[in-house]
Amino acid sequence: MSKRKKTGDIKVYVEENYFRHVDQMERWRQEYEHHQAVEKKLASVSTLTFELFDYDPLLVRIPWKERPTPNFDYLLEEARLTAESKFFIPIAVRIVALIVMLFILFISSKVYALWISGTLAFTIGVSLYVALNDRRFTIESVLTKTRAEVEERQELEKQKNEQARHEHETQEEARIEFVSKLLEGDISAIMLRLDNVLEKMELSFPLEIDIDVYENTPLIKVWLPPKTIIPTQKSTLLPSGRLAYEEKEQRTINKQYIELCAAVLTRVAAKVYENIPSFGCGYVWGMGKGYLKSECLVSIVTDSEKVALACQAPTGLAALQKMDAKFEPDGMLALQPMETVNPEGWADIPPQLIHGIHVKIFK
Repeated sequence: MSKRKKTGDIKVYVEENYFRHVDQMERWRQEYEHHQAVEKKLASVSTLTFELFDYDPLLVRIPWKERPTPNFDYLLEEARLTAESKFFIPIAVRIVALIVMLFILFISSKVYALWISGTLAFTIGVSLYVALNDRRFTIESVLTKTRAEVEERQELEKQKNEQARHEHETQEEARIEFVSKLLEGDISAIMLRLDNVLEKMELSFPLEIDIDVYENTPLIKVWLPPKTIIPTQKSTLLPSGRLAYEEKEQRTINKQYIELCAAVLTRVAAKVYENIPSFGCGYVWGMGKGYLKSECLVSIVTDSEKVALACQAPTGLAALQKMDAKFEPDGMLALQPMETVNPEGWADIPPQLIHGIHVKIFK
């Protein structure tokens, strides 16, 4: 008995260990996939594209399509049938009763039966005549009211259609006016457009951007993400199912961070120049937050043609090189602060003439 119990305990212990091992392997697999997904998202930032937004179709007025007015004639038929149904049973009862009285009148030979049936037949006939007249007057009255309701509904639909047409024309005028101002370099239209397109950028991390504009010269300050978003370990799923970690060298982390910053700056510059054709030469600064003050880590002077050429590069770092970007990495490839110089001609400009916008991009 004791030997059998001991064997059962061993079997339970083995099964528990097996399920714990399977559960642990599943956790390792999920953790590995998570690490790979993080690395893949960071690498995807280096996929660069540049495509000028075509505003010409937005300058073409879309004609208003008249909506068909609903046909409410079915209400007349419904009203007529409803009114007739109220008189169907009373009239049918009177007709049946009249037929019965007339039948008795013709077959009866007794005087009192003839007198009663004749009187009742006359009374029922008069009642039937009155019911038929009531039916006719009621139907005419109902149809008159229904026709008025139909006309009212049709008029309401016309008003709705006219209001929709007016709103459509107003929206078309506003859209065309906005696009025209944007193409002419109107600062309010530019700021609104930048706010709209930049906040829709898809990144796997939050990002903040400050843009100052003066006479179609933009100064784009991109607050670079912290270096801590770069994973410090490489993960490998071994054939046994175990998850192995390997610490990255600091130089490797710094190199990956430079590539990420370069790709972010290029993508932001591309998004700006894709959508604002009136911009000329512009300045892009990659900003970092130091212990005491903000620091410029990357400085770019560029324009639409340079950005378009840079976006053909396979990596963000290659894109920066095509734009002759300035940055100073140390021996470990860590970005060092740089001295910034205001855009040419901005030194003596009153601050109120420089228009700015702050954009936050969330995950």
